[in-house]
Amino acid sequence: MDDSKPFTQVEGMRVYTGGEELRRAAAALSGPSLAPRPSVSLALPAQQAGHVDRTGHTSKTSSFNDRRQSQDQPEAFQKIDSQSTNFEPVYNDGLILQEKASQAGGSAQGQLDLLKQACDKYHEAWELQTNSHAALYNWGVALSDMAHLEKKTEHDAAYHCLLAAAEKYALSLFYSPNNPQALNNWGLVLQELSTMRSPAERILLVQQSVAKFRRAIRLRPEFDRACYNLGTVYYAHACSLQGEVQNPGAQQEAASAGAEPTSEAVLRRTFALAAQYILLSYVLQPAKEVYSKSLQVIKQLLPLPHLRAGRLLAVAADSLGAVPERWLVSVFVLDEAGFRIVAPHDQPAASSQQVAAESQESNRGEESQRAQQESGSRDEQQPDSYQIGLNDVACVKSCNDPSLPPGYAFWVSLHSRTQGLYFVAEVSEDAEGWVDALHMASYAAKQGRMQMLANALASASGEQQYHS
Repeated sequence: MDDSKPFTQVEGMRVYTGGEELRRAAAALSGPSLAPRPSVSLALPAQQAGHVDRTGHTSKTSSFNDRRQSQDQPEAFQKIDSQSTNFEPVYNDGLILQEKASQAGGSAQGQLDLLKQACDKYHEAWELQTNSHAALYNWGVALSDMAHLEKKTEHDAAYHCLLAAAEKYALSLFYSPNNPQALNNWGLVLQELSTMRSPAERILLVQQSVAKFRRAIRLRPEFDRACYNLGTVYYAHACSLQGEVQNPGAQQEAASAGAEPTSEAVLRRTFALAAQYILLSYVLQPAKEVYSKSLQVIKQLLPLPHLRAGRLLAVAADSLGAVPERWLVSVFVLDEAGFRIVAPHDQPAASSQQVAAESQESNRGEESQRAQQESGSRDEQQPDSYQIGLNDVACVKSCNDPSLPPGYAFWVSLHSRTQGLYFVAEVSEDAEGWVDALHMASYAAKQGRMQMLANALASASGEQQYHS
């Protein structure tokens, strides 16, 4: 079995690979189960209020994965494009202070003092060279570390440190827009901010956090830590939604804030997305203990034996290229065998339940009803005609084309078909989930990791007996 190459850091940024990430995740996973176990009736069990955010937060790979560059790194990673001869020594002073803070024992105040000095140095370096994304990035990491120290005693101070860190990551990305490490760290900051705000604000912050992780993995599909973090953010959010569903007071508060009530279909989708990303991170790096442990406790949330399953609108295979084309709704699945249509009677229990929930939700949507009125054939089931191998997938993108049927579309470019294929989902989150799953699974296929995906799904399926 070929091991895929791990994520490679951006020049000037050091990826943190210490043991703290495993200690935190293992501590979280040794407590209450990471995922609720669905019952036969599909009703998710209650969890203790206050437990879900803590579990979802501490089970991330680490609070802020990417650490600062140290003095003992290879010369290639110490290059700084400088317009001022004064920039580099000031910037390096900040790195040294930040490294000392990470290694300092004793009181938190001593670490805070060192981090504050590092922030001052980064500020000074940035004023000398305002387009230095590295100085801004490491400034954000220092502020993030300060927030974790302050959170124990000064909640407001921690909150403002996180806001400042988010600002630094955003500015860093202005100068280096394709830095996945900065996107990952920004996503972590936004997720932590979401735990400090009201339910209405929390949902917006979670959505922004998801967008940052999603951008990171689409830039670098080998970035397993961003993929894992995306899964844990979805899991924490799903647990929060579940708590609101089981709490009438929270439901009323959400309704008064203008939020839609959370349905069982939304809960199922969010938990399934969490499981999807955690499994994909495991497929990329199965040797990481935190991924394998997490997979063991969330695998029952997958639409086994598939990675994804759901209803999509697609052009009938016998009308591809015709004028006009015929669009039909079919049930698609994704696993190691590829992306394909399955007949309703071939769906396993978990997939059937998820598809049924999606169908029930979509039938309630006014937009879906209008779309079905426009095309009387949308509810027909296609024959088993689509069979796309993952090695055939060149790229996958969300798209907004007014010539397509209403809904949320994505485009799959194929090596074997220059025009590619369009698919339309009823819900935006479903479309994005398909894009990520196809993008990362096709990358894994090209790295020779399909057997790992098959083994993970088969192992999970073999232990999922409560659906039968």
